[in-house]
Amino acid sequence: MTNVRVAFALGVVFWPIIHISTAAAQDPKLPPPPSGKQWKLVWGDEFNGTKLDLTKWTIRTMKVGRNKTWTPKAISLDGKGHLVIRTYRENGQVRNGAIWTNADNGDETKAKFRRKFGYYVARVQFHKQPGHWPAFWLYSGAAWHKKYVGWKEGGKDGTEIDIMEKPWLDNRVNHALHWDGYGKGHQHVARQVTVDGIMKGWHTFAVHWTKDKYVFYIDGNQTWETSAGGVCQVPLLIQISDETGLSWAGDINKAKLPDYFLVDYVRVYDLEPIPPDPQKPYKGIAWKIPGRIQAEDFDIGGEGVAFHDVDKENQGQNNYRGNLPVDLENSLDDDGTPNVGYTSDNEWLEYTVDASYEGWFEPQLRFASKKVGGAEVGLEVDGKRVWTIPIGNTDGWQSYQTLAAPLVYLKKGKHVIRLVFVKGGVNLNWIEFLPKYQQQPFKFVRQLPGMIEAEDFDEGPGGSFEIDTRRPSQGFFYRPNTGVDLQYCMDVKRGVNIGYAMDGEWVEYTVNIKADQEYTPVFRVASQTGGADLRVQVDGKPIIWSIPVKATGGWQKYETLKAPPVKLPKGEHVIRITFVKGGVNFNWFGFWK
Repeated sequence: MTNVRVAFALGVVFWPIIHISTAAAQDPKLPPPPSGKQWKLVWGDEFNGTKLDLTKWTIRTMKVGRNKTWTPKAISLDGKGHLVIRTYRENGQVRNGAIWTNADNGDETKAKFRRKFGYYVARVQFHKQPGHWPAFWLYSGAAWHKKYVGWKEGGKDGTEIDIMEKPWLDNRVNHALHWDGYGKGHQHVARQVTVDGIMKGWHTFAVHWTKDKYVFYIDGNQTWETSAGGVCQVPLLIQISDETGLSWAGDINKAKLPDYFLVDYVRVYDLEPIPPDPQKPYKGIAWKIPGRIQAEDFDIGGEGVAFHDVDKENQGQNNYRGNLPVDLENSLDDDGTPNVGYTSDNEWLEYTVDASYEGWFEPQLRFASKKVGGAEVGLEVDGKRVWTIPIGNTDGWQSYQTLAAPLVYLKKGKHVIRLVFVKGGVNLNWIEFLPKYQQQPFKFVRQLPGMIEAEDFDEGPGGSFEIDTRRPSQGFFYRPNTGVDLQYCMDVKRGVNIGYAMDGEWVEYTVNIKADQEYTPVFRVASQTGGADLRVQVDGKPIIWSIPVKATGGWQKYETLKAPPVKLPKGEHVIRITFVKGGVNFNWFGFWK
């Protein structure tokens, strides 16, 4: 709780006094960050160990001026996580010290740390005796010497920011700003605060310096907000110091020395965007395909990750997904679940799905629309657009119909489905993926060890369990529903062979392997030109990278090629043979013990 208490004048500057009651803060209580932002620690020192970290700090030594008592002997760490600035007498003279983040040679361009803007906080414990003046402040040579910037813009060019000054033994603390040097042009403003019990225990002192203002805090309570001088726009150094010999601090000769000013930590925080939640399925489990997906159960991940919604609030007023801006409303459809509504152009939703097999599926959309001129919905799989379809007018925003959409081919396993409202104006209740085609063996599962006819590859729609770059078939129509090029074979036992093989074409076979052991692969091939190359995979993993095929004397002059033994896993598996380089006719293959 704060309240204005009294004001008095020091020179020409008015120092209003603010009184607060607070318990000592153990850690900095950072101000609430703006929406979408969070605090990030960008620099700090916890003063652990027994030696000051000289990669972060330089110990100041002043031989002239009011601070000529500063000495490195006054600076130490106590081994308990505290910086100690000791005030003591040596040869009849009072000594104390200061540290700052400037370079050892005083060149600010090479400073160990300097920064503009941020939240600067220190936790300290004050001295017990009169006569010295501890402080936590930000500083730059630009604040006192016009050679740096010319003082053309007041405090914007450089300001000394005194986050905390404590020259008194009572409950008073001072905040202050100084700019335009320390001579005739010097300007400053300050705020004096009284804090109950400030001389006992540990307390935090902070400033949040933005491009527009300074906001000061003691123990997490705001004590002053100002933009006096025109807020500093240049980087500043951090300094922690103790001084003696100034009248407002009292008479150091009356002090019982040594006395100590302790610092627990100094930290600098900055605001950064909150990273989006990693995308994951709503309720933690991917939607099974085939199966139905409720539109309102889009993935977790936030705006731009799992969904995109052009407005910032839920216009549908159904809070099923909390405060997310996706527009959910109470549906009047038969299942009674919420629907996605108020859709605008290019909004989208994503769903993590798990296809139980590789094959074709038929999506069905449950939708309603009253938009004149129609809406459009697009479907993407793993970032690639599959189709875009028009959505008709159902004569009511809650008059639902089911639309069968174009087929979608999915490999087995997980995918991310994106529904895009290319043209908004559609309410969506659910999307369901029905099984259409599924990979299966041609007539029966082939057994290994044994021989497999090349033309007996698995069944499925074109592009799923065989790939042929030319359609229709260039040869014999043993399998009329496929585009694989089949032809009469002139090998010893006649029959059918795969021909006209081109680069990158492949076929798959579902097999049952009797035992987990090594087998010898054999391939019956013919080539007039040579230069062909085969590759063999089991369940998508290559087991034979290359089987070169030389010229055999004609397209129907067959030879048997043997490859080195390979180990095959027991059980049912899928073997894929790829014509990495075409120009080969393929009659059969086998694996023998």
